[in-house]
Amino acid sequence: MMNSVLRRVIGKICLVYLDDIIIFSRIIEEHFTNLKTVFSLLENAHLKMKLSKCEFLAQSVSYFGHVITAERIKPDPAKIETLVNYKRPGTVKELRSFLGLASYYR
Repeated sequence: MMNSVLRRVIGKICLVYLDDIIIFSRIIEEHFTNLKTVFSLLENAHLKMKLSKCEFLAQSVSYFGHVITAERIKPDPAKIETLVNYKRPGTVKELRSFLGLASYYR
């Protein structure tokens, strides 16, 4: 549903995954315009946001195991910590699980 409601702005001013929306901009004035655009689209679809789950004007954001900033995208240090401290796989299933996790960050 979110993809349908925000389809004209996804990839231009925002990213959407399920019910998570990341709105991005180059400058603060543009950001306020982008916020208004997304809020308007949500309002027109009769959708509401829970303020306690919102974060505004963040300089960095964690998204799918990565930390996104204006300068770069890097792996989330907590996820790297998980890889470093991963217990030694004892079965083929555990090995596959570890390799899948490690491959994601390759």
